[in-house]
Order: sequence, then structure tokens, then C-alpha cells
Amino acid sequence: SDREATTCPAWTRAIPAVDYSGPLISFQRECMREGRQWAMFPVGGRDYVLEAAEKARLAAKAHALAGGGSPAAATRAATAAAKIAAAAAKRTLPPDFEAKTMDGVTLNQLSVVCGKPYLFCHQGTCEHLVTFRDIRLAHQDDPPHRAVYPIRVFSARRFRRKCSMCDVFEARHVTYGDKLAPCSPCFFCDKCFDTLHLDAEGKPAYGEYVRFAYHHE
Repeated sequence: SDREATTCPAWTRAIPAVDYSGPLISFQRECMREGRQWAMFPVGGRDYVLEAAEKARLAAKAHALAGGGSPAAATRAATAAAKIAAAAAKRTLPPDFEAKTMDGVTLNQLSVVCGKPYLFCHQGTCEHLVTFRDIRLAHQDDPPHRAVYPIRVFSARRFRRKCSMCDVFEARHVTYGDKLAPCSPCFFCDKCFDTLHLDAEGKPAYGEYVRFAYHHE
């Protein structure tokens, strides 16, 4: 906003998101091209192979036992079928990784597995573990309008971190590799941050650190 532009120096504003997808996609394609498939699977690739092998193993074992075969023979047949199915699945892996803008993707476009941990990473090093615990169809007690989704069904108590300097006010900034800070990361309120990092004219006193706006956990 115009007010923010006049009251906040440009170097203190939020740093825009960095796209880390390029190197990941390039590395994955290189692995697939060189046959190093186990180095970096496409999305869902490892589950795809394991599920195909397990399905073939169970079917082969059931077929062998139904035909009057011994348990040992059924186990051998199941192991052989699982290896064949796994090899076939590796040749027909899901598509490569792809990069999309976050605000243009909805949950119904994602392929997820319940109970499987996923990583949401932003600002380079800020990582959040995301797990889909349950998926169900909508029922009559759910709001009928799609615009209200996603709906928050639970809100944990927010942990409000205080400034590492004064230990009085709430933190508004976090710095990494700050040579004058006692720790890294270090948390600052507005007053302590300006006191340490700005000179008498309101200009940066030094630049040997990385700063992010801090949002309470």
C-alpha cells in the first residue's frame, strides 16, 4: 500500500517467495534419464511400484493355494509375480514433477494418500509437515456453498513468541546469520529490530543477515 511504502523501508518488506522447483525437476529428469530411478521418484512413484508388487503377490499366492499348491510353492510364485509386477510398474511410472502456482491449484487436483506425510516448504527453510488424515464425501450437514471451503474445523492455541532482546513485546521479525544477534534464528520486536539494525538516519547499519517477517506459530 502507499502508506506502507512511505513508512517502511523497502529492505524491511516481506521477501517474495523463491521458486525451488526448477532444480528439483531437472534432477528428477536426470535420474530417470540415467536409470537412477530409486534416487528420486516422481510424485507417488514409489507407492505406485510397491502397490503394484503387493497386489501381484497377493493374487499369485491366492491363485497358487486355490490350485492345490503347497504354501512354500505359493510363496515362491508370489515372490516371482511381485518382482515382475514391480519391474513393469517402473517402466510405467506416473508423470514427472511439475511446477504450478499455488493459488491456481485446488485440493481435488492433488493425488494424496491418507496418513502419508507431505512437506510444505516456503521461504527456503520454513518447513511444515502436512498429513491428510481423512477424506469423505460431503453430507447434508456440510455447508452447501463451495466458496466457503476449505473450512477450519480446529484451531490450535497460537504460540506467541516474544522478542529475544527485550522479552517484553511480541516478535515481528526473525533473522538468520545476524552477526550482532545472540542466536540464529533470532526474534525481534519492531523497536528492538530498528534499534539494532538502523542507524540514526533510519538506514541499514549493516547487512550481514537474512530477515523475514515473523508470523506467530
